[in-house]
Amino acid sequence: MRRLPLIGFLTAHGVSAAGSRLTLVALPWLVLSTTGSATQTGLVAFVELSLYVAASAFGAPLVDRFGRRRVAVGSQLISAATVACVPLLFDGGHLAFSGLLGIVAVAGLAQGIASSATHVLLPDVIEAADASMERSLSVFDGIDRLSTLLAAPAAGVLIAWMGAVNVLWLDAASFLLSAALLASFARTPGKAPSTKDAEPYLTALAKGARYMFGDRLLVVLCVMLTFTNMASQAFTVVFVPVWIRDNFGDPAMLGMIAGSFGVAAVCGNVLFTWLGPKLPRRWTFAICFLIAGSPRFFAMAFTDDIAVVLAVSFASGLATASLNPIISAVMFARIPEELRARVLGLSGALSWVGIPLGALLGGLAVSGFGPSGALLAGGLLYLVATLSPFVQGIWRGMDRGDEPVRERELARTAV
Repeated sequence: MRRLPLIGFLTAHGVSAAGSRLTLVALPWLVLSTTGSATQTGLVAFVELSLYVAASAFGAPLVDRFGRRRVAVGSQLISAATVACVPLLFDGGHLAFSGLLGIVAVAGLAQGIASSATHVLLPDVIEAADASMERSLSVFDGIDRLSTLLAAPAAGVLIAWMGAVNVLWLDAASFLLSAALLASFARTPGKAPSTKDAEPYLTALAKGARYMFGDRLLVVLCVMLTFTNMASQAFTVVFVPVWIRDNFGDPAMLGMIAGSFGVAAVCGNVLFTWLGPKLPRRWTFAICFLIAGSPRFFAMAFTDDIAVVLAVSFASGLATASLNPIISAVMFARIPEELRARVLGLSGALSWVGIPLGALLGGLAVSGFGPSGALLAGGLLYLVATLSPFVQGIWRGMDRGDEPVRERELARTAV
């Protein structure tokens, strides 16, 4: 029974992630098929993700004040209601493009706060279950990958069968189920949050910022992720749908590409769960990131052969499986428990700040340079960013042997 909260938490995450993957495929296709505009497709993602990033950064003190589980559950309920508004208004003929932008803005806010709360709740649940942190993080990421594997191909089939707008009902239902699971099972022992003794909002936010920017490795890592996430978002929500539309015109192909990546990511995750604790973090991270990113862009830029694209996608998915567990393990080891919500929120926001720009710039790049030119530009950006761990010495701080040294450095600078 000790591990029941962890099982419930992981199940809730898997359900929510599966629903989000459906929307990640369905919403861009809905906008692209109804407007015919890659720029508007990118704009929708830009608005949602801009608010997501802002909420992740500035909502973290609220997570500390009102409680991680309570905020996670409430945010999931708001997300369910917001996502349901899209098919409801669309079917009634009342969904203007400006209205869609407003809906995705609210959804971005709710999901940004939910993400901050759930990621800070995760190590608490792991510790309460007396489970291995590194292996549990790998399982958490594996569930995320499995959701992609199952939901992304299903999304393509569901879009072809029931229409993109109706797929969003499934996402709304997933948020409701996730909220119910978190409320029922994700309970951890500890002091209840007290608004009476809480720090002033700006003081709490500033303390987290000082800590984060005092850790050079966290800053360099977040800057690198800013650029890779920007390129990845353009690839997912703009480049792939446009490439599929221009070469095949079949939305089921969206699921094939996402599915090949997802199968490999799940296989890689199983492998990393076994080998991860034995591998050097820095070089595993560096080599896998190099393989996981730019090759996908270059494959689509130079060929319209779906077999080649699927093979490259599979190799990239296999390599990407190690990245999130390593990043999470490094962050949880370097950030004290009482500052996790604020530092993880701020570092997550910095890492994600490029994502809304990626969606917007991806649409503009396709319009300005054509699909192949946009893919080449995105691939080069990704390649340059992922060379950083090979040439900068600060990345040695990722290795397990350097953690005690860094902890002493942070102890001198912590406020």
